Amino acid sequence: MNIFHYKKQQGLTIIEIMIAILLSTLLLTGVIQIFVSTKHSYRIQDGLSRIQENGRFGIQMISQDVQMGGFYGCNDGQIITNHLNDSTDLQFQYDYSIAGYNDLTSTPALLTSANTSITPDTGTDVIIIRRPEGEPYRLAGISTKDNITIEAPSVISNLCNNSATMVNGFCPGDIMLVADCNKSIVFQSGTFTVSGTPPNRIATITHPTGSTPGNSKDEWGGVSDMPNQFANDANSVVYHLATIMYYVQTVNGIPTLFRYQNGDFDALVDGVEDMQIQYGEDTNNDGIADSYVDAFAYDATTQARWNSIVATKIKLLIRSVNNNLTEQTLSYSFNGNTVTTANMASDDKYIRREFVTTVALRNHAS
Repeated sequence: MNIFHYKKQQGLTIIEIMIAILLSTLLLTGVIQIFVSTKHSYRIQDGLSRIQENGRFGIQMISQDVQMGGFYGCNDGQIITNHLNDSTDLQFQYDYSIAGYNDLTSTPALLTSANTSITPDTGTDVIIIRRPEGEPYRLAGISTKDNITIEAPSVISNLCNNSATMVNGFCPGDIMLVADCNKSIVFQSGTFTVSGTPPNRIATITHPTGSTPGNSKDEWGGVSDMPNQFANDANSVVYHLATIMYYVQTVNGIPTLFRYQNGDFDALVDGVEDMQIQYGEDTNNDGIADSYVDAFAYDATTQARWNSIVATKIKLLIRSVNNNLTEQTLSYSFNGNTVTTANMASDDKYIRREFVTTVALRNHAS
C-alpha cells in the first residue's frame, strides 16, 4: 500500500517575493501616473473654464454700465445742469457721461480723494461711467422752485440712515435726477414728506442748499434757456444717479477687477491682469465713432470731447488664478502686442486669454 505525504506550504522564496514586489510596483506606478495625468488635465481644464467664465462676466458687467452711460432722461443728456456744490468730486461729476485714464503711472488725485484704498495697478486703464440706476418715477404734480412731487407706490419706514423713510428706493440725501425731454437737472434730495394713500400716495422732495455736497441753488431756475418748472406729464421722471468706475488692482498677489459705485467698491473678478479701454470719438456729430483713441486729458477743457464719445472698445487680459498649469512659460498677445517668454519670469506658468468687445453708448450713438 502506497502512502503519499503532502508537504504543506511553508512560505515564499526570495525570488517569488521580488517578483511580487516588482509587479506591484509596476502596477502602482501606472496608477500614480494615471492619477497625476488626470489631475493635471483637470487643473488645466478648470483653469481654462475659470478664465472663460471670468472674462465673460467682466466684459458683461462693464458693457451693461457703458451702454447706459450718459442716459439723462429722454433728452439723451444733451442739456444737463448739475446743481451739486462739489461737482469736481469723482462721485458728482455728472457733466461727464464717461471718462477714464490711460496706462496709469500713479493713482490720480481724483481717485485717491474718493477712497485712499483705490490704487490701480500701473500700466492699466480706468473707466468711469455715470448713469441712472433703478426704476424711474413720474412726477405727480408740476414742480415748484422749492420741491418736486412724485408718485410713491413704495414707502418703507425706518429703512434709510437715521431711521428715515425710504420712498421708491430713494432716501433723503441721495443724488437724483429730474428730467423731461427738454432738460435734466442733477440735485441732492432733502426731506421727504409722504401724503395720501395708495394708489394716490405721493411724496414731496425738497432740494435745499444744505447737506453734503448740497445744492448750489434751492430752485430750478438760473439757466436762461430752461423753464423754471417740470410738468407732470409722461416724460417728467426722477431717477437715482450712480457714478461707477472699473479698475484693476492686485490684492494678495492676485490681480483683480474692482467695481466702484457711489463711494463703495467691491472685488468683481479674480485674475484680471490688465484692462485697456479705447474710446470711439464722434468728431462730426453724426452719432458714429470716427476713430478710437486712448483716454485723453480728463479736465474741464476736454469735457465736450468726452461727451462726444459714442462707443468704447474694452479689452481684458485674464490670467489663471493658479500658477504651474503649464510645463513651461507661455508667451501671449494682448492689445496688439506679443509678450515673449524672454520678458517673463521663469516660474511664470500661468495661462492667459484676451477678451475684447465693442460697446455703444446707446444714448450717444446714432
